[in-house]
Amino acid sequence: MAFKKIAVLFLLAGLGVSLEAAAVSFLVVETGLPPEAGVNTYSSLWENSLLDVFFDAGHIVSNVPTLRLKNKPGGELPDEARDDIAEAAEGGMDFFIVAILEYRSDSETETADIKPRQVSLRIFTTSPYRMLFEQLCTEKTNSSMDDEFVWVKQEVRKLLPRLSDT
Repeated sequence: MAFKKIAVLFLLAGLGVSLEAAAVSFLVVETGLPPEAGVNTYSSLWENSLLDVFFDAGHIVSNVPTLRLKNKPGGELPDEARDDIAEAAEGGMDFFIVAILEYRSDSETETADIKPRQVSLRIFTTSPYRMLFEQLCTEKTNSSMDDEFVWVKQEVRKLLPRLSDT
């Protein structure tokens, strides 16, 4: 009898956790980097931090390939990402988070290790489509890549409570 009670408690606890989990898809948008430039370390850092933080919080996560644009998009969502959010909605994703990394355009500088001067984190619902929240993160001077990683994760964690604002 005690075993059945414990099993029911575990089942209910598991249902409670799964009801709170959201399916979240991510897109990193780079602006200001030359189209032929290789992978940027900081773009990878932001993408990995988004995936790590939301996965560790119990959410179902996915991502689409990084999008590189010449200029910062004018609207809420870049036109080039419209198909990505539609596919996320069709795939059952609840939220679509876009990280727009604005780099300084400087062809003289090696682009692999330059930091974005500003990052815009935008949360969208997929159905119905609407922007819920935007957070701006300005360039920080961190002494090491480890410090940068800690700071980026802190910024990303600020998004977690916003998912429950729907």
